[in-house]
Amino acid sequence: MTAIAPTDKDRATDFAAAVRERLSDLPPEELDELLDGLQADLAERLADGGELGDADAYAEELRQAAGLPEREPVEEARRRRGLGQALREGWT
Repeated sequence: MTAIAPTDKDRATDFAAAVRERLSDLPPEELDELLDGLQADLAERLADGGELGDADAYAEELRQAAGLPEREPVEEARRRRGLGQALREGWT
């Protein structure tokens, strides 16, 4: 049985998901804003014969370009977001 090669769209989708995972410590709204249009840009790059490179490096470049701090442990980010959400909702 021959393996089916992934399409450019599949590769772009997988790469965008990997980048999203590496930035998962960011608040969802900030993450969505940062990655808006990423998948389409990646698919276009592949269609033009370009390569994607490394998702870790790409995520770090996005983080630095946006002036964001280094990645914090996911557990800490979730705890902070949970506390922030509780405060916004009026919980103590």
